[in-house]
Amino acid sequence: MPLAPCPSCGRHVRLPSEECPFCTASVARAEPRKATPVRVLSRAAVVYFGAVLASGCGPGTPWEEETVLQPYGAPPDPEPVPDPDVPPDPEVVPPDPEVVPDPEPTPEPEADEPPEANEPPSTRPSSVAQPYGASPPPDDDGLEELRSTR
Repeated sequence: MPLAPCPSCGRHVRLPSEECPFCTASVARAEPRKATPVRVLSRAAVVYFGAVLASGCGPGTPWEEETVLQPYGAPPDPEPVPDPDVPPDPEVVPPDPEVVPDPEPTPEPEADEPPEANEPPSTRPSSVAQPYGASPPPDDDGLEELRSTR
């Protein structure tokens, strides 16, 4: 039982009937339109999908080199230790290292003598902050005044 839209009201009407039951307009006896196939993918999407599939079929990359980077601030990895099962090549002889004598150490300059203990401490303000949780300095302003008023 095929349906077709009414030309005047747009409602669906059964095709064997000659007039619309809703608006009584005459319905032309025409074949119902076939649904057009809906394209699922555009051409660009099909080409992209094909390229992705084709790239997955290529040869793999060798995993001999380690490409992982060390975290920031970590010391570099040491050189890999050769396998003990593989004997070294007897024809390859490492060159003799050049012997360089150690340079003589330079004498360190003598340090200045520390100030004598009899000298009064400096009255200039210090730029060194007190450690966290340390007691306040003994000449704190206001504390002596509070203690004397009690």
